[in-house]
Amino acid sequence: MVLIARLLVLFNVILADNFIQQRIKCYGGNTPDGTGCWIVPNECYTTDQTCLSAVNWVVDASTIQFSFLVYNFDLTKYLSTYGAYYVALGLSLDQKMGSDTVFVCVTNSMGNSTVYLGWNDGTHNYRLYRETELLLSNTAASVGDKITCQWSWNVEAYDQLSSDSQNKVFDLSDPDLEFYFLLARGPADPYTFDIKMHAISPGNLYPFMSTETTTFCNPSCNDRSYDWLTDFTQDNDMSQLTKQKMITTHVILMLILLFVVLPTSIMIARFGKDYLARCCHSFVWFQMHRILNTFGFVLFVVAIFLIFYQSDRNLFQCTLTCATDAYNQQLHTIMGTIMGSLVVCQIFGGYCRPSVSAVSRKAWNLLHTFTGYIIYIGFCVNALVGVQLQKISLTELYGRLPVYILIVGIGVTILVFICCEWIVHSEKFIARDPDRIERFYNPADDTMDEIPQQNVSKAPIILILFNLITGLMVALSLTIMVVKASRLRGFKL
Repeated sequence: MVLIARLLVLFNVILADNFIQQRIKCYGGNTPDGTGCWIVPNECYTTDQTCLSAVNWVVDASTIQFSFLVYNFDLTKYLSTYGAYYVALGLSLDQKMGSDTVFVCVTNSMGNSTVYLGWNDGTHNYRLYRETELLLSNTAASVGDKITCQWSWNVEAYDQLSSDSQNKVFDLSDPDLEFYFLLARGPADPYTFDIKMHAISPGNLYPFMSTETTTFCNPSCNDRSYDWLTDFTQDNDMSQLTKQKMITTHVILMLILLFVVLPTSIMIARFGKDYLARCCHSFVWFQMHRILNTFGFVLFVVAIFLIFYQSDRNLFQCTLTCATDAYNQQLHTIMGTIMGSLVVCQIFGGYCRPSVSAVSRKAWNLLHTFTGYIIYIGFCVNALVGVQLQKISLTELYGRLPVYILIVGIGVTILVFICCEWIVHSEKFIARDPDRIERFYNPADDTMDEIPQQNVSKAPIILILFNLITGLMVALSLTIMVVKASRLRGFKL
């Protein structure tokens, strides 16, 4: 009789059109009567505000019965654009949904619906076929002005899962696991029912997360109590809009560094030594090289700080399956860390440059030059990886065009470098003494010995200016694309 009464309660929850009527079925005390509940928003209990979603669960010794109701007034647009939409209830041990269990309910434009168990690995959701067959029963879904899904979790079937499956699916009967609830909605594939990325910009379609936790079988499924979760949030300690602004700023600063500051600084130092103009007791080429490097270092530090801070001050680690995007993001992080270390060493080494007459000067020149080239090559490779990351959505919106623009910008720099190398070091590309001009300069009395007459070509300066203009155009083009991509995803930058 008790079981029949509980099933009637669940049936009434499914049929009811007004969420306010469900208040009598949700109880917040430690009692075996009633159901567990999470209503979004909670204020719809006591006001005329329309409720967005309600989750109810009833526990007995062998099953946990769920009812999941979500109004679909802002989801039906996906039927015409994608052919299907989904609502999902995630169970997480934190509020980040990094590696968590998900109950997914999908409906398509042909009137077909399904309920299945999924697993979030980073930002990708995997459908778990065998686990769904073992753990879920009595699944059903109906669609009207809201989508209503129900299923029963088979408590005893969890022990039949393999160790790999148990790493992906939480044991809901474990009294030591305290779960946050997460509500996600978005488009789905109308044929495979695989779900796509939910909205990541601020708004009603961004996921909701409970700020409280619950256990389903506490202290056991035979002696249970129910929680009534009464609050939710859409952000953690930082809004998604703020994070997106930081990501966008990081991309823009790195583009300026890669296409404007770094190649100009390298080529001025490599090909500008024959120009004898001096400023502040030093050659102009050296002053410009030092100023550009210092400015670039400031840009780099700010860019790294922003991307590190928006990631909740955590270094990115690859997910369990380490899919392509997760692998690229980890690779981007590792390469960025290595390049950052080399940049710090290069700047520090520049200010510790030995004198022209020092025995170690030649070795320092070789090391400084080689490190500079490694940094530039590393930045180029890392940019090609970073521009394809999912979080900036460039390749998703523009295809391969951003990659081609990057390649053109890098290719122009390499071509200009080769031309300047041929002009300045024309003898089989063998570099002349990098200190050949400085050796004539006497810093003690700010005088110079007589320098042999030589014809200095202006072609390298013209080529460097051409590369600078090209780099500005490439950086500006990609900046416009990054900002536009963010706005198309709903971020009002």
